[in-house]
Amino acid sequence: MTNSHVNANFSKRLRIFKNGDDSFGGKQIVISQRATKSWDAFLAQVTNQLDSNVAVRSIHTPVNGTAITSMDQLSDKLDYVAVTTGTFRKLK
Repeated sequence: MTNSHVNANFSKRLRIFKNGDDSFGGKQIVISQRATKSWDAFLAQVTNQLDSNVAVRSIHTPVNGTAITSMDQLSDKLDYVAVTTGTFRKLK
């Protein structure tokens, strides 16, 4: 068994912020690639855990706004911004 195969099943702890909401302190979310099988399922999970009335459509890094497009691009114990509508806004 290779290390890349073993690492594929580990969970990741993320802190997700709401785009444009400077008063929101972020929400800790734990994801598992075994339980969350697709990017769309991950976006739906984030939408539910943020109690958002509007579906999360994209995830970005908080400083540069780099768009994240797959679970492989998410890193354990880092912060991300969830965007529902409009464009990404940097965290203050």
